[in-house]
Amino acid sequence: MQYSKYNIVLDDHPRMGYTSIYNLFSKKVVCYPTDMLMPSPEASLIPRLTADGFCVANEEEDISNAEERYLIRATIKKKLSLTLILTGECNCNCVYCYQHLQNPLPNQFCIEKDVLEFIRDYVEKNDPNTIRITYYGGEPLLRKDIITRISTRLHNLYGSKFHFNMITNGTLLNLEDINIWEPLGLEGIKVTIDGEQKWHDTRRCYNGGKGTYRDIISNLADISAGSNIEIKINTVICADSQLDQYIVMLDDIQNAGIRATYSINPMEPSDMTAHERADKLLEYATELKKRHLFQYGKLATPHGEVCHAKQVSANIIMGDGSIYTCNDMYVKKVGEIQDISSIQKPFIPLPKGCRACKYLPICNGDCPYNFDCKKEYFDYLLPRILRVYVSERKNT
Repeated sequence: MQYSKYNIVLDDHPRMGYTSIYNLFSKKVVCYPTDMLMPSPEASLIPRLTADGFCVANEEEDISNAEERYLIRATIKKKLSLTLILTGECNCNCVYCYQHLQNPLPNQFCIEKDVLEFIRDYVEKNDPNTIRITYYGGEPLLRKDIITRISTRLHNLYGSKFHFNMITNGTLLNLEDINIWEPLGLEGIKVTIDGEQKWHDTRRCYNGGKGTYRDIISNLADISAGSNIEIKINTVICADSQLDQYIVMLDDIQNAGIRATYSINPMEPSDMTAHERADKLLEYATELKKRHLFQYGKLATPHGEVCHAKQVSANIIMGDGSIYTCNDMYVKKVGEIQDISSIQKPFIPLPKGCRACKYLPICNGDCPYNFDCKKEYFDYLLPRILRVYVSERKNT
């Protein structure tokens, strides 16, 4: 019996003389007096440490468990995930938008019947437990009519099996639409706000130049007060982003009564080094933790998820019917929705060089089309951010 290679050990945390261990595979944390854990665990602790993944028989067992989970998550047929690109048009002009770097997206979505037939065929062959659609663009709310028609049809066909989300700039949101969509299966929306009003409006403005900040805050406040959907607020950070800007934004959001979860993502391509990105992320994560706000990320639920590009049952569908593996890079076309038999999305194995990596359970081999090893980034970030996340429970 030995310690798992996926353990992150925090010495003298949360206080002197104690050691905390977080396991990247099991997502469990333990804390005991250091002399009970180091250099090896006391015999009385071994059953619990083994059950929760902190101890394993050997390194090969550790690696095999991570590989097996990747295989299951990448090849599962019981969960169908589709991202529908409803339009390439957008009413905003964000300074870092990557859409203009790619081939123009179709502005028309003429394949509603084909999408429904594709889903019907998939259900007949695989009987999935979950059917999930993400509406995306461009700005998907420019085509609210399509969202309503497709969601109504799928809700009527599959009931509680069907769920949907949307990624939107937030400017066209209103409670009336949400009240129509929530009973049809709308779970949540993801909106990007990059900091306080002045900073956000220089980065995410309308096509005419007017700022979007106040409109987004107002729309989200109405939705938070009148619905139960999840509001996820994403923030894109760069070298010039400042924590003070983020603090003002959080104050505005909370003063407006908006219930939200949060994510923080460095701008891509990044203008920071790995250590600079990590330091910036740590600042923002510390502020969220101080406010008891939930942050999505590599170490937050559901960390360890396999990206859509590697899931054989996840597809990105363009308005012209072209199907791709990934909406970040429209480089790997796998078929046309008008011809279901043409769709061939193969299983992508883990890169051989990643098999022995400590971070396999949370990275899953990085991007298959633009590989960028994050080991240096994780080496620096994870022990530090865990000291933010893992805290001593106070008895009350």
